[in-house]
Amino acid sequence: MPTVALLDIGHTRVKMATASTLDPFDVERVHEWDTHGANWDSIAAWTQQHVIADELRCCCVVHSWLDGTTEQALEELFGMPVRVMSVGEATEYDPQQLGVDRYLLAHGAAGYYPESAVVISAGTTITVDVVGVVEGEDEAGEVATGGEGDAIGEATGSSDVRVSHLGGWILPGARVVEQGYKGITPHFPSITLPGSHAGISIPSNTTDATQEGLALMITSIISRIIEEFEIEVVFFTGGDGALLRDLWEAQVDAPYDLHVELVPDLLFYGMMGAIGSRK
Repeated sequence: MPTVALLDIGHTRVKMATASTLDPFDVERVHEWDTHGANWDSIAAWTQQHVIADELRCCCVVHSWLDGTTEQALEELFGMPVRVMSVGEATEYDPQQLGVDRYLLAHGAAGYYPESAVVISAGTTITVDVVGVVEGEDEAGEVATGGEGDAIGEATGSSDVRVSHLGGWILPGARVVEQGYKGITPHFPSITLPGSHAGISIPSNTTDATQEGLALMITSIISRIIEEFEIEVVFFTGGDGALLRDLWEAQVDAPYDLHVELVPDLLFYGMMGAIGSRK
């Protein structure tokens, strides 16, 4: 039973998990690091001591980590085959500007629940991406299959399923908003997403005003996207995914037939389904 080590390098946290190729949705998280306090050497040393795997797949959105390194160098460091995941062709977005995490989240969603959907990842920024899933033949009358680096078919386990990342939006997360405010007014209060509560109240202090304003902006945009594009499936993920899901559900009157689910390991599902290498 081949085992894959999965490494997700984000702007604030580095997460490692393992999964079997025979059951790609049975993901086990094994460790986390602070991105600013970790490096390839420390992660590789920990991995060699605690993880038994046949290969390592890495999703990295921090460009400085990849500058000056190669898959061959990483293979020597980790002592196993390494695949640095890349953006494939199954996207309507400019692939040169699309983060590999957003691409993999789209394919993770399609593999987990093969329906067109919106994926909301709440972290340093909040990304809202639309995933298109079409069964059957393509426009040329041929069954659609994936090219090199794509997750079409493979992500869902079916060769007659076309998966495409159709595009999406990027919203500021709480940390980004706080940095923006403090860049202008250093004494501005810290900002986090507020806890979930029903309805909208009028804030009476600056802390509540900024936090409630951020929450209202984000939840309103999400609702508008769902309504405008007649979305029926919504996935929340990311470090603040649970908080944003609860906040959104408390503040909106969602359609009764809308499927809403928190899927913390959605990125890892995408890494197990979409196999590509950085060129």
